[in-house]
Amino acid sequence: MRIISGFLKGRKIEPPPGLGIRPTTDRAREALFNILGLGYRVQWQQISVLDLFCGSGAVSLEFISRGAKAVYSVEKNKRTIQFLETVKKNWNLSNWHIYCEDAEEFIEFFNTSLSLVFLDPPYQRVNKEKLIFRILNSNWLMPGGLVIVEHPTYEIFDTHPYFVEKRAYGYSTFSFFEKK
Repeated sequence: MRIISGFLKGRKIEPPPGLGIRPTTDRAREALFNILGLGYRVQWQQISVLDLFCGSGAVSLEFISRGAKAVYSVEKNKRTIQFLETVKKNWNLSNWHIYCEDAEEFIEFFNTSLSLVFLDPPYQRVNKEKLIFRILNSNWLMPGGLVIVEHPTYEIFDTHPYFVEKRAYGYSTFSFFEKK
């Protein structure tokens, strides 16, 4: 995996084997960031992002590389966290805040104002619809804030009241929700 754009462009992310993570592919990540930059006209330097179930950290690092003012990454696997902390230190990334927590519990005590939440939960283990509602109804997601969920293409969220659009990339789909 590599960083697609920004000041970290071209750097490789090489998590140790055996972490049991399913990283967002380079192709899907590039498409996602093109959608955000062109379609949603995200002003990278003005956003704060929460990356739940961050796994390899590739999505978090892409936000950082493009200039996000703060990125909060949550992952409960301790070995993965050790890897992410090493990357943070070696790449001198002071605006990256990494938490070793259960993502569903983390959002209960999180209280920093955010403009975007990305979540890529284990495909079969999390009630995504419930989690989306909890995030969209939180006090810390700003009005107009986006929630982006990476999920299997067979899952459909089109009838969700906050649903905006979806984009499919093979087996994975990104669904977009906006806080009103």
